[in-house]
Amino acid sequence: MKKIVFLCPFAFYPKGTVRARCFPIAKELKNYGYEPILLIPPYDNTEESGKSYVLDNVKIVNINVPNESIFKPFIIVRNLIKEILLLKPDIVYLFKPKGFSGIVYQLFKYLPFKKMEFWLDVDDWEGKGGVNKINPYPFFWKMIFSYQQEKLPFMADIITVASKTLESLLWSRGIEPSKIYYLPNAPLKIENRIKQEKEENYLIYVGYFTYGMALEDIIEAVSLLKKDNIFVNFYIVGKGVMQAELENLAKKLNVENQIKFLGFIKDYEKVKDLIKKSLACVLPYRDNLVNRARCASKIAEYMSMRKLVFASAIGENIEFLGNNRGILVKSSAYDWYEKLKDFLNNPSAYEIYKDNAYKYVKNHLNWQNLVKNFVKNFNLSQ
Repeated sequence: MKKIVFLCPFAFYPKGTVRARCFPIAKELKNYGYEPILLIPPYDNTEESGKSYVLDNVKIVNINVPNESIFKPFIIVRNLIKEILLLKPDIVYLFKPKGFSGIVYQLFKYLPFKKMEFWLDVDDWEGKGGVNKINPYPFFWKMIFSYQQEKLPFMADIITVASKTLESLLWSRGIEPSKIYYLPNAPLKIENRIKQEKEENYLIYVGYFTYGMALEDIIEAVSLLKKDNIFVNFYIVGKGVMQAELENLAKKLNVENQIKFLGFIKDYEKVKDLIKKSLACVLPYRDNLVNRARCASKIAEYMSMRKLVFASAIGENIEFLGNNRGILVKSSAYDWYEKLKDFLNNPSAYEIYKDNAYKYVKNHLNWQNLVKNFVKNFNLSQ
């Protein structure tokens, strides 16, 4: 049985990559003769520092992370190296070519440690024109992230990518196409039987609201609908830097009573209940490289809940919601208004979209099938 260390970028919570991508892939690889171990530097959730446990037969190891220290980056890198040396894996599988884990990955590739395979997963474009452009990282870290995004893929024996855009970007860098495998996100759980909740008169968005999201388009669409005497509420679950701007816009357009900021809700069962009772889930993305490159696991999750999804017509959204599995919207408030108006005037006509989405997820877009095909493609079964 080959031991594979999943070299994670950050904590299991609150961000989604480790929980919604690393963990389900690890869980499925157990079925093919691998012993997966998630190695996590929880610098963004220090309550997990030093904790180890087993979840669904997958071992999770959180290294010790200091709360505050000028030597914090060096301590994190040292502790990751120390743990990998103790674990003695056959494969190191890095998730996200960046940060502390990326530095460790590079060190193990070139220093004379035990010979091992190197796999890489890319689920965002981290460097120039990508996440670097929209996140306020210090200049020094931006330089490192850009370097890592460009160089680390060349070190990998196998690369998994979450989107077709990422696949094309890596091809353009000269990475051998036979090394790259398209492995999109999937829902964590697919219910065999969906209990249909009585829907209430609101649309819902769940997640951070940063400048990568065009939530103002939905607020403007709600305002335009109001002028047509079509009244619908918009619930925003989460937090982000845009809240004050969005609240001011809602007041300016005289729809502040229809826009509900519910904040971050820790209990995800409550969030799921809100999703199930909504008329539809909305995901308004700005058209940029970051959003074209990423693969929103939440879309797959909503599809698995048999919810109608409206999303901007970019990147993986088209792969997921095309062929009448959801509603694709141009990046403009007016197109959101027109698409939502058609739906609200005749919601029963959209039941077929929900059915198509659920069937697609159940039959194709699930981790069991996706990982099985990945293993088959590279003949990885032990």
